[in-house]
Amino acid sequence: MSVDTDKLDFLLEEQLAASEAAQQCGIRIETLRALQKVGVFSTTNVPRSQLQRTLTELFAKGLPWPTPTRKSQWRPFPFVQAVWTKTEGGMRLHARWRHYPEAKSIRHPFGSGPWVETWFASERSYAQRYGAVSRPGNQSPIAAQSGANTNLTTPKLVTRDEASLTKQKAPPILLSPPIFLTPEELCERWRGRVAIETLSNWRAAENSSGPAFLKIGRAILYPVEEVMAFEEQHLFPRFKS
Repeated sequence: MSVDTDKLDFLLEEQLAASEAAQQCGIRIETLRALQKVGVFSTTNVPRSQLQRTLTELFAKGLPWPTPTRKSQWRPFPFVQAVWTKTEGGMRLHARWRHYPEAKSIRHPFGSGPWVETWFASERSYAQRYGAVSRPGNQSPIAAQSGANTNLTTPKLVTRDEASLTKQKAPPILLSPPIFLTPEELCERWRGRVAIETLSNWRAAENSSGPAFLKIGRAILYPVEEVMAFEEQHLFPRFKS
């Protein structure tokens, strides 16, 4: 009886579970499962050599589906925000990496080998900052990073005298990332290359060329989402789809 050596090597090779495969890639488990859902990785255990071969092909050839040229052709990809802008030649797609609470522009055509490699590098840095395991429930990565204890325990009943003698400190408040920027913070974000007077002139102009802002009383606030959208529109050079 003849033996298929290739099939025998496949069966004897170490099979990696989801947690082990995520560790080999340097990404979080939730990221690996999201890639499995879109068909980048197999939904079953993956041999170690096949995992490395898949990564090599992705970095060299890019995603195994065509780059969309219009919104109707867009195929969702994990932790990606698709930004479409109008150009003289039609619509231009700029797909940036976005994994709460962080985001990063990728200055490569969506789906290309350099784009995939930059996306993986961002996810690996994310896993190093917030831990390699997926967060349970809706726990934010900020709370996970601080090591907050989510185990529920039965509260201990104390008398009024004991409560007056024992002063318990309130737990620290975990602040979420800012959603608004002041004009001074926006200038600092742009390394001081845009003066506050320039921002004031933009706000005073009828056809403002600056980012959208809020005016509450005398307070001027710039939503971070509007600032990031403004920055996306001014990326240079503009890559065509």
